[in-house]
Amino acid sequence: MADDITPGESRGRVRHRTAQHRSWENMIGRATPGSAAQRNRPNYTGVTCAPEWRTFAGWWADMAIDREGNAYGSIGADGTARVIQGRYGDAGDYCRENVRWQTRGESARESNASRMLRTSGGLFAADVARENGIPRGRWGGRVALGWSIDEAVGLVARER
Repeated sequence: MADDITPGESRGRVRHRTAQHRSWENMIGRATPGSAAQRNRPNYTGVTCAPEWRTFAGWWADMAIDREGNAYGSIGADGTARVIQGRYGDAGDYCRENVRWQTRGESARESNASRMLRTSGGLFAADVARENGIPRGRWGGRVALGWSIDEAVGLVARER
């Protein structure tokens, strides 16, 4: 497997890619001007990657262990594996200083949609609901019915 294959060049070839290689390919797609990711997702418009990251070998040299000391697949605080390559604050370019391995939950909390779902005290609604044993579907349905975030996740009693 060549280390300098871009996603467009690899189409049609049959090869077994690792999860890490797919993560790199996805990053290249998001950081390529004119790509579908940049056309369809405003938060990727203008995003680039470090020149040395245009090859898998260059990217992996920096990301096998991220700058926080986390390895791909290491276990996060929530007990799940870090398998998502995430930018700090879900913003900025892809480079060693701005990228880390995240669990799916950490990545979701940094997404633009999650930032809007906070309690009045600034806590992530999903975290509070999980601590209170309220499934995502239930508290999401409550919000859709007009409940406040605090009521939906069980921080305050619902007024009747």
